[in-house]
Amino acid sequence: MELAGRAAYSKWAYYEIWRYTGQQSAASDGQNRATLAGLSRQAAGRGAMSLVVFMRGVNVGGHKTFQPSVLAKELVHLGVINVGAAGTFVIPGTVAETTLRAEFLRRLPFPAELMICRGRDLVELAAKKPFPERPSHQEVRRFVSVMAKHPRQAPPLPLGQPAGDGWQVKVIGVSGRFALSLWRPLGRSPVDLNGVVERSFGVSATTRNWNTIVKICDVLEGGRSLLRNCSVAEPSFWRDEW
Repeated sequence: MELAGRAAYSKWAYYEIWRYTGQQSAASDGQNRATLAGLSRQAAGRGAMSLVVFMRGVNVGGHKTFQPSVLAKELVHLGVINVGAAGTFVIPGTVAETTLRAEFLRRLPFPAELMICRGRDLVELAAKKPFPERPSHQEVRRFVSVMAKHPRQAPPLPLGQPAGDGWQVKVIGVSGRFALSLWRPLGRSPVDLNGVVERSFGVSATTRNWNTIVKICDVLEGGRSLLRNCSVAEPSFWRDEW
């Protein structure tokens, strides 16, 4: 079973609560409440320092296939949280990017390209609400491409491919290493959105649906409400999911 969003974040948050209460079973209710409040503050702090890993070109069309949940379990010492099946991971707490990259790459059975960014950069992007709440066309989908580095220059925007009213990909903005695009598949030959971004900006990139970005931000910011509402008992998914 995959965990995403708030449920995924709870793997770490619930573990901290269960570990503490297992050691302090005789503590009073008042002491427990104070401890949970402290853990909530820790969760919020770790979210601010988190890193997010995006893998490029994995589990697509039968190429470079692997099980993200298994990889996350192998990296449990880093607190890695798997979000979905496309190779997206949240790492709460503090870890050097070079260390994180090496830990991922040495466990994969194939060469892989990783885009690593700060969690707070994604949270700040989401807070700006960069997309229209309701796209003008029901088939339009919103995507964010995470680029390997800051592009030296951006093309004139918006950029539609193909040009004109028949566009299928429209790059509408850029914020740091994040390119914002709309995707509207037409006909039998959909345009490769990630390829459009890479050619237009001249850097390698990997693309995720906006809903996935929202889930990541929910993971990064979800500690307070989780800790406030959870039970102090051992979570039922503990043995299967950690």
